[in-house]
This record gives sequence, structure tokens and C-alpha cells, in this order.
Amino acid sequence: MSFYIIQCICFLEFYINIMLMRKFLSFFFVMAFYVVGAYAQVLVQGQPHPSARNISTKQESQLRADASFTFDDIQYWVGNGSNKAALVIEWHDGNRPDAIVWGYRWDGEATGHDMIVAIAQADPRLVLLTQYTGWMGYTIDGIGYGESRLNISYDLEGAKSEPKNAFKFEPPITNPLLGQTSHPEHPAEDVAAAIRQGVQTGVIYHPINAERYGYPSYDYDHWSCSNGIHWQAGW
Repeated sequence: MSFYIIQCICFLEFYINIMLMRKFLSFFFVMAFYVVGAYAQVLVQGQPHPSARNISTKQESQLRADASFTFDDIQYWVGNGSNKAALVIEWHDGNRPDAIVWGYRWDGEATGHDMIVAIAQADPRLVLLTQYTGWMGYTIDGIGYGESRLNISYDLEGAKSEPKNAFKFEPPITNPLLGQTSHPEHPAEDVAAAIRQGVQTGVIYHPINAERYGYPSYDYDHWSCSNGIHWQAGW
């Protein structure tokens, strides 16, 4: 996957770590048609991503060729207010529709995470997987899209054996320098409950997170979906 952290000014500043999809999914946030800058993500919450050397930065957006696209062309709007932004998601996985656009309106202050959560909660076709990963806030770990309810599952054993995941599911906790303070007693049940609630609300909040355990489980490669038009999740 190629993805970007895009800082947009004029109406909204946001800094969110987007850890999606190694190959296919490109995430673009367009604010008032003025993008200050974009760069390939090589850090996650200030830490080097273990696969950064393998991340391609050359994925090209299909929407860049249409310079005539304006806010007036957006059909699905969420929220109310005098400020507006557009969320554009491109999957590049061979399924259609490939590029989808939502509009977002708000007053006062809002973050990029606020925008994506609001859109996922409003559009029943979209499901967001997000996790609180530390003092910098939430990361976006997966996005799914489908006309019917998505069948999302979690591979606990795969997450436990993932060499890139330093989270300890069982004692002893051997990574205190990373901040982990405890471990989940029933991780499979916790995740299953989060999935059940998330497919109803549009947002799955990863329960094995830094708020609860001091350090998050970076296990997004082990979340999958057996149906739907699009699904990508990855570390």
C-alpha cells in the first residue's frame, strides 16, 4: 500500500497515523482543494515501521486527472456546518467502485479522525477499524466497504505469533520499556464483542489498545473480511 499523511490548512489541521494496507489502498484527504504536502509514512506513533523499506510511494491517484471535480460533485454529505472537506478513498484492488468520495461539514474544530468516524457511522456501506495507540491518538488500521454487512474476523493465534507485534498476550510482560502494563484476560471475546458492535455502528474500536494496556497490539494483518466489495487492513 502507499498512503499519505496529508496536512491541510485553512479550515482544519490533522495529524493522524494511517496504517492501512501495504499495497492497494491509497488514502487522500482533500481540504478546500489545497493540499499542503504529502509524504510516505515511515513512522507509526514516532516509531519506525518495520516494513517501511518495502512501502512503495509511487501509487498514483486516478482522481488527479480530473481537475474539474469540485465539492458540488459530491453526492454523499455528512454533518452540518460552514466548513467542508472531502474524503477520497481509492482501493486499487480491481473491484468497483475503486474511488469513492464523501463530503464532510462541521463548525468549530474537528480532526481527520473525527471526519472519518462520522462518515463511517453515517454510511452503512463503510466500516472503519481504528485503535488508540498512544498519546498521539488514534490510528486507522482497516477500512471495509460493501452493500451488505461485512463478515469481519480476527486471527488471535496469528496476532500472537506475529514477529512484528511486540504486544504480549500472556505473562510475563517482557516489554515494559514499550509501556505495556497488563494483558487481556479474554482477547478473543473482547475482539468479537468489538466487531459485533462495530459492524452495527460503522466503527470498530480495537479493544487491545494503549489506553487499556499501556501499549497496543499492532496486529492489523490478522483482521480479515470474507465478503464485501473492498477490505484492507495491515501493519
